[in-house]
Amino acid sequence: MKTKIIISIIFVIFLVIFFSNVNDNYFFNRSICREKKEKFILKIDAIVTARFIDSLNHNYKTLLLRDTITGRQMKLYIINESGGFYNNVTAGDILKKEPQSLIIRNLSKNRIDTLNYKCKD
Repeated sequence: MKTKIIISIIFVIFLVIFFSNVNDNYFFNRSICREKKEKFILKIDAIVTARFIDSLNHNYKTLLLRDTITGRQMKLYIINESGGFYNNVTAGDILKKEPQSLIIRNLSKNRIDTLNYKCKD
């Protein structure tokens, strides 16, 4: 009986120590870096057909795009981006972005935005 109590107490102490040392910023930074990597490899040559907050998907800032070559529709979620790119885009804008870059050119407004993620690589 005493052994079960001692093992239980040790287990609880271990859990408290473990969870007190886990840094939430580490996990948050990993999600920011994942977003940065996804946007880095993405190629965009599209027209913005809509701009909205997707209330069904975590209230993410969302751009609905139509590819200028294929005509295919796609959603671009702007998550953890701190440069204000989403605020500079409106429906009807023509966006171009090359892979291996975070620079997006808005041909309609003759504007260049760089996606900014506060990722600690």
